[in-house]
Amino acid sequence: MPHTDVVDMLDLPADERNALLGQASKVGHYLKQTLHYPRVNVGALGLVVPQLHLHVIGRREDDPCWPAPVWGNLDVDAAYSARDVERFRSELMR
Repeated sequence: MPHTDVVDMLDLPADERNALLGQASKVGHYLKQTLHYPRVNVGALGLVVPQLHLHVIGRREDDPCWPAPVWGNLDVDAAYSARDVERFRSELMR
């Protein structure tokens, strides 16, 4: 993620925007290839948190929100453990 005061991805310089999308693609491929999600959604809402960020979300038909969006529809605690999150992070940083 670029360190910037820019709030909207479209306002990034082209090279930074391309790098951001490259990072999102890397995460998306990880979700598909390593965690075996058949679908990946990418969102840049920025309504509640006014900072540039992307959501890269693995989806499958047995997920708790399928086929609805995850926002406002997640009614179960489906969080990954801190150990799993650290493993994902270390694998993505390779």
